[in-house]
Amino acid sequence: MKHFESTVIANQPICDGWQELTLCWNRLSGTPAPGQFLTIRVAQTTTPLLRRPFAFSGFDAQQMHASIIYQKRGPATEVLTGKAPGEAIDLIGPLGIGFTDVAKRPTGGVAEVREAEWRAGAERIRALVRRLRPRAICFVGLRGARAVLGPGARPGPWPEGLEGAACFVLPATSGRQATYGRREVLAGFRALARWLEEVAPP
Repeated sequence: MKHFESTVIANQPICDGWQELTLCWNRLSGTPAPGQFLTIRVAQTTTPLLRRPFAFSGFDAQQMHASIIYQKRGPATEVLTGKAPGEAIDLIGPLGIGFTDVAKRPTGGVAEVREAEWRAGAERIRALVRRLRPRAICFVGLRGARAVLGPGARPGPWPEGLEGAACFVLPATSGRQATYGRREVLAGFRALARWLEEVAPP
């Protein structure tokens, strides 16, 4: 994480009410990981006063450009839409823990992952949780969740938690799994949002 002044590379509309902002990234801040975010001070005045968080939508390691996608829906993002190429902008990032995988290699499906890989991945996830001490964890995909939590893991809150962190399980979002349909998966994410408000309020 680093606090630095960046430069706007591009700030373009991508559809009605939505913009993509591309920024010059400070190499000393490190490479953002999937799931991390940054905060922007959109103006040097007291209105709007607070920094705004945005998830990374892309990162070009060669050009050292980071991008976010945001919706114009209030005073802060109204100011942000006016940022022109070459304009300075105040950033802090990358923030957050980001995403990870139980099995750290590309595969054509969970059936290709060997049992030894699941066991090694489970221990790595447990060690990561012990080190980072997050308040809450969410598994997306039952096979990975069961490798870490045990064969009884099912969608919803996992009452035993993991290494002191509250834990929630969702089915995989891949269309290749046929057990849970789109409506059930969406309902699961809505339940996750409500659960997070209870166990890890901002």
